[in-house]
Amino acid sequence: MLFERLLELNPGMELKEYDPEKYDKKLHFQRMMNYANDAPLSIFLESKAIMLRYLSKLIDPDLQQADTKEHPYIEKAIRFISENDSEKLTVGQLADIVNLTPDHFSKIFKKTTGVRPIEYIHRKRLQRVRLLLLTTDLSVSQIADQVGFSSPTYLLRIFRKHMGVTLMQYRKAAHYC
Repeated sequence: MLFERLLELNPGMELKEYDPEKYDKKLHFQRMMNYANDAPLSIFLESKAIMLRYLSKLIDPDLQQADTKEHPYIEKAIRFISENDSEKLTVGQLADIVNLTPDHFSKIFKKTTGVRPIEYIHRKRLQRVRLLLLTTDLSVSQIADQVGFSSPTYLLRIFRKHMGVTLMQYRKAAHYC
């Protein structure tokens, strides 16, 4: 309902082509900027509020940036996770990157971030899953592949554990928000 309202407020602003390789980003961005500058303030504010509501669903308060000043190598591991989150990542691999033993790395990672490394990776991946559920019609298999889960079944299990609903229930509910 909100997404339909967003399109109603901003006619002609939807992407005609969803593949970023196929549409002209500069032309679309310029069109958006021109429209935003000419739109009445009430339409701009309502549109912004709808977008912020959608974006708020993607934020996991447990994944706010950890204080890594005390342990800069945890920052390095977090950066590596962010840059490689669709790859198979292990605690041993992360520990090697920062030259720590897996046990010591896990202990410091949890102390710094509040969660174990694998839990952190799952949560980061689930943020991307939620984004894909809200913005695409990709299948569970396609999402699992893009986000780095080893199988659709594993994604379904982790998603339900963390979110309390299935992917399809989440997608359906998101469309009615």
